[in-house]
Amino acid sequence: SQIGVQDGISIITKDQISDSAATFNTNDWIPPQTERDFYVTYTFGKNAQGARTTQVNFKFDIRMDAVHDEFLMLLNYSKPGEGYYEMTAVLDQLYAQSGAVSISTESHPELFAKMFTDLLVNIDGEEKQASVVIRRENMDKDSTSGDNYSGSGPNGCEYTLYITVDSKIPGQKATVYAIAYSRGASGMGDLWYQVGELYEGTAPVKSDGSIDYKNWVATSKTYEIANGIYYKVAAPNGDQYDIMKTMEELISAVDQDIFNDIDNTNIFKKVYDILRNNPNPNHPAVMGLQQAFDDASIFYRNLNNGQEFKVVRDKYTRAEIIFALKNIQKALDYYYQTIG
Repeated sequence: SQIGVQDGISIITKDQISDSAATFNTNDWIPPQTERDFYVTYTFGKNAQGARTTQVNFKFDIRMDAVHDEFLMLLNYSKPGEGYYEMTAVLDQLYAQSGAVSISTESHPELFAKMFTDLLVNIDGEEKQASVVIRRENMDKDSTSGDNYSGSGPNGCEYTLYITVDSKIPGQKATVYAIAYSRGASGMGDLWYQVGELYEGTAPVKSDGSIDYKNWVATSKTYEIANGIYYKVAAPNGDQYDIMKTMEELISAVDQDIFNDIDNTNIFKKVYDILRNNPNPNHPAVMGLQQAFDDASIFYRNLNNGQEFKVVRDKYTRAEIIFALKNIQKALDYYYQTIG
């Protein structure tokens, strides 16, 4: 994100040197005792000319993660009649009345005030009010995972948060982050979990100040889901998975390129060999790696008694596999930092 301007120096920080977007990715977890590289672009303005000493202070703050974390807690740990249950009752009623599948901070301010502690997002030391849309709709065409509407409504619905802190000027486009959630298709069992990425995009602002999520379009960007495994979103060139740019496309993509990359890196076999040969199974890093490996078990096949592992290609989407693979990479990084 743009940290600030000191004596004409505009500072942009990125967590990937090849990142093509203008914002800092904050959805990545940094394990304890690990180091992280940050890439900085300096743009010198006219006031920075001449010989002088300039102190630059970097400030790393929470962006959209606070809203994401609170919503995930609401989905998984609400008491009956509160939080998740109150939200679903409102969505059921709206769908029965008009077929509507979303609520927003503008349409239901009192409900959002009850569901969230607040919707203030700290960006570079400044607290900004977030505008949020919660959408409940089947996006991956799987009717067995996700949530169901009561009565005659659709089944297998994912929840999607659309979040912006930009000025809400009707008719103009805002930077809008989109995060989808599902349950029932991974090792998490009945718990809700994030599917895919915290995707960056843009969407128009409607006349009431809410986000027009139906016209949300992904920003051209490269995402890393494990060491050496990348994929593009909304790229101007490339195969069909590169150019996908709507949330429905991003969530439902069955990406053979990514499946090939996962197989070629042998990440599942690497973890299998570590767990099979490790003499310290009770170490927290080993236990965490075992749990991540077990949670991902529905996404891979163990062939020839551990000599080969292959991604399950005929059942799951890229977004579902990303969830499990990110957790394995996090656990593997922690293992290497503390043991390996």
